[in-house]
Amino acid sequence: MVVEDREMLTADGRDISEYQILGQDAVFLKFVSDIDSMDSAPGYHPEFVHQHFGEQETITGFKNLKVTIYYTDRSLYFWPKIEHEGVISQKFPDIVPDDIMLKLKENLPDWHFECMVGSLQEFKNRLDEQKKKLTMPEGDQIGAIRRDDKVFNVFKVKSNDRSEDFDLLITRAETLSLWYIDAADYTDNSDWRFDFFFLYEVVEAEGTKEKIYKVAGYAVTCNYHMDILKKRPRFAHIMLLPHYRKSGIGAYFLSELNKHFVADSKVVDVTAYHKSEQFS
Repeated sequence: MVVEDREMLTADGRDISEYQILGQDAVFLKFVSDIDSMDSAPGYHPEFVHQHFGEQETITGFKNLKVTIYYTDRSLYFWPKIEHEGVISQKFPDIVPDDIMLKLKENLPDWHFECMVGSLQEFKNRLDEQKKKLTMPEGDQIGAIRRDDKVFNVFKVKSNDRSEDFDLLITRAETLSLWYIDAADYTDNSDWRFDFFFLYEVVEAEGTKEKIYKVAGYAVTCNYHMDILKKRPRFAHIMLLPHYRKSGIGAYFLSELNKHFVADSKVVDVTAYHKSEQFS
């Protein structure tokens, strides 16, 4: 879909509308467990693209553009695949198309550039790597959810009790928040006030009884202290991955977090930095 189905003209009157598209229409996010599911996995449009493609949220320079961003469904490494049917410079040699890969890279944290892999082979390696890791998630389980035929576990990791690998997982999860939370940013994991909560769907590995933990969502809270014995957790992020939305899981996730806070005698109240319409 071209931008608002209307003509887009250059300063000298040339119509470039067939080479311009809304980022929300061009981008699809997919979450896969193996290389064979890449084509069949459902794709999800982002809600926000301005952090990647500017305030106009448009991508210019390609005809019938499709940007598919594949994520490994447990470790959350991603690989972008760009497809199109023509470049604007073929018709207008003086117009340079947007550098989509550069725009994606510009939003990567400088401490974890490798969260975006550079090739299909490297993405396959990350898929193979996550298959070999069947360990329990880091942290303490604080809740469990049953919804229809699915089981979810909630884990908490305190800021002063986490590994470097978990820090990088948080960062990779937060690359998703840029697509789904307006004005989202990466958290400063060195700040001791942050606590991290991950929601995992628990499934059995094919042919075995071993448990696999697929990331379904996450939340980050910052503890503001009234005094040494009282604190006020404030939500910085809370997000479900797109394929778990509109199923009621988010309400259960928030309920488990609230039960955890209520059980903590040090918690006075719980607030959010910027409450969205979906947050309740």
